[in-house]
Amino acid sequence: MLHVVRLATVHPALAHFTIGGLPLIVIAYGIAVWRRSPAWTLVADAALVVTAALTLATGTFGLVSNAIVPWPGGIESWRWTHLGFGIATTVLLATLAVLRLAFRRSDVPARAPVFAAAIIVAGVAAFTGWVGGEVLVFHSGMAVRAAGDGAFAPPVSDSTERPKDFLGAMRQVRASWGAINTRLAWMLVQHPRDEDFQRIEHDARRMQALTKVMADEGAKYGKAADTIASMAQTLGGDADDIAEAAKKKSLQDIAHGVGEASSHCADCHEETRWH
Repeated sequence: MLHVVRLATVHPALAHFTIGGLPLIVIAYGIAVWRRSPAWTLVADAALVVTAALTLATGTFGLVSNAIVPWPGGIESWRWTHLGFGIATTVLLATLAVLRLAFRRSDVPARAPVFAAAIIVAGVAAFTGWVGGEVLVFHSGMAVRAAGDGAFAPPVSDSTERPKDFLGAMRQVRASWGAINTRLAWMLVQHPRDEDFQRIEHDARRMQALTKVMADEGAKYGKAADTIASMAQTLGGDADDIAEAAKKKSLQDIAHGVGEASSHCADCHEETRWH
């Protein structure tokens, strides 16, 4: 049975109020400045205060989502970018609303600096919304039930930067692994294309490079060090097999390599994580 409300989904729901209110604020202030209209200034001020109040709730639940949602590797920078710009949006909106309430006069229309401030706030909010909607939700599936249950998203970028530790490498392997599985499933159902084979080869090579980091860093993990290092090397070999199969455009060999890698991952986790 579906849950009607989850804490992690309150933030994106409330964010639509901010998104909907900002165009009204900008347009109303623009008309107020252009026509020197106290009436349109009142409309803009009212929309600003209501939107700022709702955005405080949006920001609060944004902090909740940031704390309770599981964050995979590869999107940490986007996570903190969204959080930082979200706080900036909330502070800017609240500050502008307080200033308008403190200094507004009913018979004096808004002036150009107020309109400019509204545009700046809208710009910051638009970038915040793009990161949250496009990168974190649409691409990465954050707070999406299917993603949380294992429908992995592809890597956000093709960065080749070396992860700082074992867990960082493992999280990035997860993203590359998810991309390979997702694309393979699509190819099996639809029809394999040259670009699909090329992408699988690319993701498998990235995965192979990351397993070398896992092997190096896994040597620091006490009693499980030898197992982790050995399994990481084995997984690297599996990734190489997948890459070679993709290079040869052999769908059957890719599927076989993915199955072998899955089996080896299960063995490693069984031995080092679950017991």
